[in-house]
Amino acid sequence: MKGFQSYLVIVAAILLLASCSSVQSPLAQLKPLTAGEARLTEIEMPELIREDLPYDVILRVNSEETPQISRVCFRWLSEGISSASPSLNCYAARGDFGTGNPCYSRTSVISPGSDSFCVEASDIKTDVPGRLIVRIRPTGLLDSYNKLEGQAEYVYDGQLRVTNAVKTSVTIDKQE
Repeated sequence: MKGFQSYLVIVAAILLLASCSSVQSPLAQLKPLTAGEARLTEIEMPELIREDLPYDVILRVNSEETPQISRVCFRWLSEGISSASPSLNCYAARGDFGTGNPCYSRTSVISPGSDSFCVEASDIKTDVPGRLIVRIRPTGLLDSYNKLEGQAEYVYDGQLRVTNAVKTSVTIDKQE
């Protein structure tokens, strides 16, 4: 019974670590903005998508003043739990944890994603303060893609700046 309890604790710890690794730190959101800084806080789009159909992607922007967006760039990612991670039996049998043991391995893996694709300012709707609405038409999607990452380029004080990147989960629906 004690082995089973240890097993459950290990599973809970791994799930907690995996969930924390894909979420931007809440403390980063609370950090005050510097002069001219624009920070993306969220990205929204339909979760189920098909290739070659148009979709509106909504990016929420936090800034002291409305940024002059020059373009928004995206890329598709494949994120998941690594199959190369050792089994929980390895941890249970050895009884040691942490970075110095043979069982340790990162459980989240990011495979190389797609090339970046960008939408220029003329095709970005900025009608609502704090929101950018970008229409995309996905092509070249792989079944393994399960995240869309986006970031914006903007001009402040004559200099081109880039926001942080934000991600959202997606499911690719391949029509057969």
